[in-house]
Amino acid sequence: MNLTTNTSMIGALVLTAGTTFAGEPTSLSMDVENALHAEVTADASNHASFATNTNEYAPRVFGFIQTRYNANFSDGYTFSSEDTTTGFELSRTRIGVRGGIHPRVSYKIEGDFRSSTGAFRLLDAYTDIELNDSWDLRIGQFAAPYTRERQVSSRRQLASERSTTHRYFDGSRTQGVGLRYSSDKVRGFLTFNEGFGNTNTAFNAAAEADYAITGRLEYLGAGAWDAFRDFTSWRGSSNAWLVGGGVHWQDGGETGATGGTTADMEIFAATADLSMEFDGSNLFAGFYFQSMDSAAGDFDDMGAAIQAGMFVTDIVEVFGRWDAVFADSSRPANDDFHTLTAGVNYYLIENSHAAKLTFEIAYNLDEQASSPVPANTTAGVLGSTDEQFNLRAQLSVLF
Repeated sequence: MNLTTNTSMIGALVLTAGTTFAGEPTSLSMDVENALHAEVTADASNHASFATNTNEYAPRVFGFIQTRYNANFSDGYTFSSEDTTTGFELSRTRIGVRGGIHPRVSYKIEGDFRSSTGAFRLLDAYTDIELNDSWDLRIGQFAAPYTRERQVSSRRQLASERSTTHRYFDGSRTQGVGLRYSSDKVRGFLTFNEGFGNTNTAFNAAAEADYAITGRLEYLGAGAWDAFRDFTSWRGSSNAWLVGGGVHWQDGGETGATGGTTADMEIFAATADLSMEFDGSNLFAGFYFQSMDSAAGDFDDMGAAIQAGMFVTDIVEVFGRWDAVFADSSRPANDDFHTLTAGVNYYLIENSHAAKLTFEIAYNLDEQASSPVPANTTAGVLGSTDEQFNLRAQLSVLF
């Protein structure tokens, strides 16, 4: 494989694009005020707070589109005899509505069109009931309150994707009920649910746990909570830091389900993280642990991720990340999996995620086939018995 030639060609394109975008933001049909409004609306507070104007009760539509060009290189693809694969994809095309029916009752429904098939699927569908100024109740389908990377929306990540390590340990979405608490310095979320990764399942689905508990607790050491809706820290921002952690436990195999019983599996997982923001720069570090006892065996895996970003102009941000999965040695495929990522974000609108271009390269140092990390096109990890490079260009637009 001629990695040098292919990489140089794409590198030249990226450098050319970077030179083009080095100046001031381009003039867009949507002005800055409207763009910022669209961004705030897309990630509005989950608490309902309505004035007497009945228009405030009307559903508010939001969404975003992420379009990518990928170029992946490896000498050991398990799906092809070629050593290069390239092309476009709509990695995320999402639309949703949120609103309220009462000053203390709000809701959110959000779905996406799958990048592989275009089929629509439900992601979030929940109701929030505000009990008082500090406590509220959430019921429905929602992201498991476990990791910091998951708590930051995919529309506001530093890189185009969350870390490969996070994808491996992520609890994704679940169905259940939970209590949320928030104060000036502390917030937490404790849920009773049906286990990791159970999205759009019936109550008698075999994939569900018999019972599961997931919780997350965060402490705000400095700054404001709003600073941590993303990983980016705009120039002129105040110093802020946040420390958090999550715990999950689920068990199954003792209640009836389609085909017999639920999956005979017990999972204990824990994570801890630190987020820091400065005047135009940011830092994040996360640690993951998961113990799984199932028919396939008893495995204890660990992982870590460290990422940082810094603005070099008011609209150009450079970033880098290292992450790794440390597999249990008793796994059939037990090699560790390391990934290095570096890139640049160009914000078409200053201090806003409403429209953003991202150029990045990810280097998977280890072969995917001998590790427990599954192949995933969205993550940029393809089936391979060798190292691989993934170059990516992405446009993200919120509405």
